[in-house]
Amino acid sequence: MMVLPPRISDLKESIFVMPDSGIPRSGLISIIDLLTALVTSALEPASVMQQAAEHAASLTGAQGAVVELVDGDQMVYSAVCGTAVPSKGLRFNRHGSLSGLCVQQATPLLCEDAATDPRVNPEVCRRVGIGSMICAPLFHQKRAVGVLKVLSPSGHAFHEGHVEALGMVASVIAASLLNAGRYASADFERYHDALTGLRNRRAYEEELALELARHRRYHRPLTLVLLDLNGLKIVNDTYGHPAGDAIIRQAAEAMVRTTRTPDRCYRLGGDEFAIILPETALGQARQVLTHLLPEISAIGMGISASVGLAEPQPGTKSSDLHAAADRALYIEKEAFHARSAAQRA
Repeated sequence: MMVLPPRISDLKESIFVMPDSGIPRSGLISIIDLLTALVTSALEPASVMQQAAEHAASLTGAQGAVVELVDGDQMVYSAVCGTAVPSKGLRFNRHGSLSGLCVQQATPLLCEDAATDPRVNPEVCRRVGIGSMICAPLFHQKRAVGVLKVLSPSGHAFHEGHVEALGMVASVIAASLLNAGRYASADFERYHDALTGLRNRRAYEEELALELARHRRYHRPLTLVLLDLNGLKIVNDTYGHPAGDAIIRQAAEAMVRTTRTPDRCYRLGGDEFAIILPETALGQARQVLTHLLPEISAIGMGISASVGLAEPQPGTKSSDLHAAADRALYIEKEAFHARSAAQRA
């Protein structure tokens, strides 16, 4: 069943009776119209959260915005924009933080000066660069499950008008997330590989384009890794395809185990995989591979992996980035076959 947000007419009326916040009422109306449209569309949760962060920043004039979700005793930076982009995937204890207090009290909270506010987590504020912020709770079945947060590196960047506006947006986003979650459950197979549970080629193509757009917008590093297993055909021919499938699953588990929360791993088909590494330059990506490749070799049965890496150049399209990584992979595969032939000779 579709969960409806507060009626748009009610939201608009509440805007017109809000105290003057310095935010144009026409801007509030247009943003709430857009967010309400999200509720009636079947978007993936990650897309809903990303749009929530971006529109919350636009609404309040914030330098950054975050959707944080509760994960046990922790809060997780699940979607980010602006100055919060480098902190995607950040985890911290929700107790002793303004976000955790917002979830506990289920009410929007304003921090005017993070340097002096005893409710905040000072380490997280220093790491992310937060001088002031607002947290608005996100509800699921009358329970707060996360927060929509806007932030600024400066103190006293927000006021009560921003708090009220962000609270209204959060109520719409919470309904959107519920609908998106239901859609995602029903549509899981569309974006996931049945054998490994990794995201599939369709998801890869969509998300590579999205990450490349973020790279261009925020000028942050990005590396693409394409990976191909060596020796799988011999295993299939000798022991059968069930043994080969087991190796593919183990390789996928190694990828997930050795990458960070913001990184995305994909099975493109057969023994071909991809890893998108946001906030990661080429040299850092090679460091990731120093952990991953030994894990794959440890599977045994003569299995190893060849990789191709690429980072965007000015004007690079997602197809160009994939092609560059594919060329690098081809060169390494040729070198692997040459070494194998020399060893057999």
